[in-house]
Amino acid sequence: MTPPPPLSVLVVDDDRDYVESTVTLLRLHGYRARGETSGGRAVEAPAADPPDVALVDLAMPGLNGFEVARRLRRLPAPPLLVAVTGRTAAWDQQQAALAGFGVYLTKPVPPDDLIDLLRMCDQSRGGSG
Repeated sequence: MTPPPPLSVLVVDDDRDYVESTVTLLRLHGYRARGETSGGRAVEAPAADPPDVALVDLAMPGLNGFEVARRLRRLPAPPLLVAVTGRTAAWDQQQAALAGFGVYLTKPVPPDDLIDLLRMCDQSRGGSG
C-alpha cells in the first residue's frame, strides 16, 4: 500500500517573517507547507490544494482568524484548524472553539511542540510522521 503524501499545512499570519520562518521549518521536516499573509488570500488558496492542517493567527487586519476558520470549515474536507496567537484570554479561546479551531496554541510556540502536533496529525491519518 502506498503511503499518503506528506501532510499539507497552510500557515496564515499577517507577520510575513513568522509565515516565512514557519513554512521553512515545516518544509525542513518534510511537510508540504505554504503561507499566506492575509485572511482573504488564505480562504481563496485552499480550493486548488486544500490543506490537511491550517495554522491561523486570530488577530489579522481585514479577514480575521475567526472568519478564516469559519470559511475553511466549509471545504469538502476541512483542515484541522489550529489557532496560533498571542491572545491568552479565555474569551478568545472560547470564540476560537466556536469558530471551529480544534487546537489553541499561544505564541511563541516552541518549534518542537509544533512539529510534535503535526506528527500526531500525520500519524492519525496513516502518514509516516
